[in-house]
Amino acid sequence: MPSSNHSINILFLLSLGRGLTVYDLSKLLGSSGRKVSNGALIPILLKLTDLGYVSHRQEGRRKIYSLTAKGRRYVASVRKIRERLKENALSMIVSGNAVQLGLLKSVEDMSVLESVLDRSGEGILRFLAAAFRLEKNGEEGRARELTEALMRLLEDYS
Repeated sequence: MPSSNHSINILFLLSLGRGLTVYDLSKLLGSSGRKVSNGALIPILLKLTDLGYVSHRQEGRRKIYSLTAKGRRYVASVRKIRERLKENALSMIVSGNAVQLGLLKSVEDMSVLESVLDRSGEGILRFLAAAFRLEKNGEEGRARELTEALMRLLEDYS
């Protein structure tokens, strides 16, 4: 999977079921606050095509991109992982000391928590991906350093 931040967003947009052009993708990404030029999208789409996640068809002068079966399976897996992370995080917070610490004082606090988890999902996945790659490559020490650096950063916000 390419490391581009836009790759997963492109795959999610293509998972909506209809084919999209580079222009369509650029507009949709821009409307969600992730501005990206057509020129930046093309190499990402080429890489996703090389990996077998995306295919395209020609309609006149336009290329229409869509997910392959492999791409749909990948997006489904990412969605499942995100949902599990969110559920696990909620479970850990609710069953842990959140109530004693005064983090969840009302029903509204739960919706704030869900919003934070939705917003931070990509960052959590990027951290997990980096730690996974390090571990997989036999660099357990660097994976530990990454985790410790994250924990130090979080201490500043606690």
